[in-house]
Amino acid sequence: MFELTHWKDQEMKRLRRDMDRLFDRMFTGFVFSTLPTEFVNLPRLEMTEADDTVTLKAEIPGVDPDQLEVSVTAQTLTIKGRLQAGNEKETPRGTRMERRYGSFSRTIRLPAKVDTDGVDATYRKGVLKIVLVKRRPEGRHGVRVKIKK
Repeated sequence: MFELTHWKDQEMKRLRRDMDRLFDRMFTGFVFSTLPTEFVNLPRLEMTEADDTVTLKAEIPGVDPDQLEVSVTAQTLTIKGRLQAGNEKETPRGTRMERRYGSFSRTIRLPAKVDTDGVDATYRKGVLKIVLVKRRPEGRHGVRVKIKK
């Protein structure tokens, strides 16, 4: 009976590992990263759309704002940064430190065309907030053209 339980556990672990690999490939666009899996999806984003703006909030704890780069086109937003997070714990035997380093980049397609000149970005308490002004729709109304004589 022990052999059957042991085999079943191995098969379940293999299935879980295969499914994790499948979902990682789906969500990362088949790009492999050297960062630990907990940082692959950095930054985590929340996007809201109003009549005239698109607002994004990105959770980027432990990142120096000087290490962030935000670029915008009419239809995409890219956030790049460098992570240097540390965790220090005092133990009876001394100090234990864990450090994480690495770069990240995330590009998303925006739900509407935006004005690249009307971008406002703020960084407070590990949250980057970006407000983008939507482009006004190009109307179908005509423009009067002067005819030269």
